[in-house]
Amino acid sequence: MIGSLDDFLIVVLVALLLFAGDKNASSVKNLFKAYNEYKKRRDELTAELRRELNEIINETTSSVREVSNQFRSSVNELNTNVRSSFDDIRIKLLEERIRQLEDELRKLKENKNGSDLS
Repeated sequence: MIGSLDDFLIVVLVALLLFAGDKNASSVKNLFKAYNEYKKRRDELTAELRRELNEIINETTSSVREVSNQFRSSVNELNTNVRSSFDDIRIKLLEERIRQLEDELRKLKENKNGSDLS
């Protein structure tokens, strides 16, 4: 079955060769030249499109990497800030608990001294 333009052109060329004979040999040669030129131009266009697509892919990949690195850096900075905030909160809570325990200790000493005096 004819699946592409190349297949169709080959069928047309074979048909011309079979039916044209020697009288149209020059026109068949011209058709072959035209067909070869078509293939050459098609291959050049395909190669150019591939080059352009590869450039676009490389530029896009570079941009995505840059954004990804910036995002990763921001997340790491945020994690550092959160840890620092949690550490500050824990320090304040521990300081408050130390004050409470010191007050309890002072009260216990006062109660003991007051009961020793009686």
